[in-house]
Amino acid sequence: MAIKLSALSSIVVALILITLVNSCHADDAIDSPPNLSIDFKTIYFPVRRPYPYESYLDMDRILDKEGRQTLWELLDALNRYPIIGAKVYGYADVEECEPSECQNLSLRQAIAVYEWFLNHGVHPAQLGTPIGESINYPLYRDGSEEGKAFNRRVQLEPIDVPTQEKLGEFNLEAHHPPA
Repeated sequence: MAIKLSALSSIVVALILITLVNSCHADDAIDSPPNLSIDFKTIYFPVRRPYPYESYLDMDRILDKEGRQTLWELLDALNRYPIIGAKVYGYADVEECEPSECQNLSLRQAIAVYEWFLNHGVHPAQLGTPIGESINYPLYRDGSEEGKAFNRRVQLEPIDVPTQEKLGEFNLEAHHPPA
């Protein structure tokens, strides 16, 4: 049964969900969500990918098995919990491109992930505008191949979802089936 929720009633629903989640025991929590949070894992990209002519449609070719699995896990979580949202940030490694191209590369990475989520059913209100951070905020500065690989990434950061817009039809039974 779908229920339209106002902003005030969505707060009540969130409190009910948190109470239900906290009151569940491991043996009775079969269909209940474990928590209302998502582990925003990092998606790592190969050198200089995606190329300017590639898009979200090419993610299966661009990402390795682990990267594809991470995308699917994040997609499942975002679709399962529509009250959680994320902003998509792309990052490049200083040695994979010229400084001006690194900005474009990191933005292409962020856009590819953003569009992949949208085209796999994530509501637009759950995603903030994709941002390319260029070579800012490297995880490693040691020059090692492993460090460079960790710097070529897309990270999702949690954002507030406009509840009235996103929770318009929130199916309580889908999230907490009757006992």
